[in-house]
Amino acid sequence: MINYRRRTLRLTRLITETMSLNNIRIATFSFFFSLLIFIVPSTQAQSTAQAFDDTSLVGSVWRYEDDDLMYEIEFTEGGVLVSSHPHDITPGNDSWKQQKQFITFSYNNEFSVYEGKMVSEDLIIGKASNRSFSWEWKAYRISEKKNTQVLASNF
Repeated sequence: MINYRRRTLRLTRLITETMSLNNIRIATFSFFFSLLIFIVPSTQAQSTAQAFDDTSLVGSVWRYEDDDLMYEIEFTEGGVLVSSHPHDITPGNDSWKQQKQFITFSYNNEFSVYEGKMVSEDLIIGKASNRSFSWEWKAYRISEKKNTQVLASNF
């Protein structure tokens, strides 16, 4: 009977040690797998953000949209904004600037100011405001360069 208890106790210890070792292996694998899941996408996101940081908008044409309007804008050399904004009464003083993936442009001597972020190579999302209102907007890349006049339309 004492031999049986000793064998049972030894067998129980062996099983416990084996299970503990397997649990440690599983926990270690799970930990490293979790790291892989979080590290790989963040590395890809960093390289994508880096790509947008290096993208200049000079010469590109975009279709601007908000809840009320849709028109085209072109980011030209020297920070000059060319657009078909239907309410732009002083197109000679429209301007834009870019800092990495952040874009700011304005109309009518900064009466309306638009701030956006390039979230992909072909999409800018932002917010705009003037003295009376604020709103959200999006701009979709149409082409790299355009030599024809940009067109406007109301929804």
